[in-house]
Amino acid sequence: MNMTKLLAWVFLSLLLSGPGLVFADIPERFIGTWIMEVDTSPGFPWWDQIKHPVRLSITKDAINFDDQAGCSCTPKAFFYDDELDALVFKHCLPTKSDLAFTPFYRMKSKDRKLVGEVWTYKLLFKLYGHSEQKQ
Repeated sequence: MNMTKLLAWVFLSLLLSGPGLVFADIPERFIGTWIMEVDTSPGFPWWDQIKHPVRLSITKDAINFDDQAGCSCTPKAFFYDDELDALVFKHCLPTKSDLAFTPFYRMKSKDRKLVGEVWTYKLLFKLYGHSEQKQ
């Protein structure tokens, strides 16, 4: 499946999904509270323009996050894509403009850490998360 088809499927799935609809159980490795940091690689500083989680709490039933402006929200729709091995959810707070695309997040679990991406119509930047609990 190419990236364009995948993104179209993700957007369609998120738009058509009802409140709280979960397409598959979230694997245990995602469960917990995560402190997220932004990859500030060279390029346009999307992380200053786009709201993103700085603290992410994941349970079997819900995702909650606090963004960099101190706002909190709980996405109404999320799903675990077993083909990508990723948890996918969209931003649940208003955007700066009615014309802006709502960001969505794709999180993977690697070596007891989260590796995330922030997307709109393209990949904007990456996030990295470590568990709030000391390991």
